[in-house]
Amino acid sequence: MTTPRGPQPFAGQEKRLRLLAFVRQDSIVRVDKRVEDTAMVWPHLLVIEFIAAMLWSIGLFVIAAAFNAPLQDHANPDCTPNPSKAPWYLLNLQELLLHMDKGLAGVVVPTIWLTFMAAIPYIDRSREGVGIWFTSPNGLRVTI
Repeated sequence: MTTPRGPQPFAGQEKRLRLLAFVRQDSIVRVDKRVEDTAMVWPHLLVIEFIAAMLWSIGLFVIAAAFNAPLQDHANPDCTPNPSKAPWYLLNLQELLLHMDKGLAGVVVPTIWLTFMAAIPYIDRSREGVGIWFTSPNGLRVTI
């Protein structure tokens, strides 16, 4: 007879499988809740959220109907309009596209910039306190 592989239940305990491992029965917490102790979500919270969503949608519809926001004319290949300016946060990218190669200005430069911005917190030029866990005399006391 061969011994079974894998985790075995503890001696004298009922075999139960919890979270892909065998655990003792006393470590399992059972919570018996009565219906009176629960707060139902459906009649209270969801109705309020539905009413808020409907009011927001109606308000958006009223604002869209009240203010005229026309689109531009259909595209005309004979008359190219002056290009519109991008929002302020994309204005530098638009200027790069005017003066540089499109692949370089649209892919390489923004990738380098975002990588640099993500690396700024990790750049520490000072060598003070390197390898010391508690840099001040009160550091250990504050930590404990």
